[in-house]
Amino acid sequence: MEHKNVIFTKHALERMKLRRITPDMVVKAIKSPEQQEKEDDGDTKFIKVINKRNLHVVANYQTDEKKWLVVSTWVRGEDDPAWWVRLLRWFFRR
Repeated sequence: MEHKNVIFTKHALERMKLRRITPDMVVKAIKSPEQQEKEDDGDTKFIKVINKRNLHVVANYQTDEKKWLVVSTWVRGEDDPAWWVRLLRWFFRR
């Protein structure tokens, strides 16, 4: 899936990696959300169920670039992995 109209903050990329969220999942949520909410600060929250996971994406539309800037992502109902799980993942990726 192409990501040319979506850019990611460093924070969003870190959270995506931590929470096993792919760029394709984020793009799907933005392009065809099941729910979309405008937030008071101008950001938009996109919600979409993907693979039985309730994905939330917060993004801000950059009118000058005509792209969505993804600020953060998470899966509702899932806690972030414990530090030791993250350490094991890191160790076995090497």
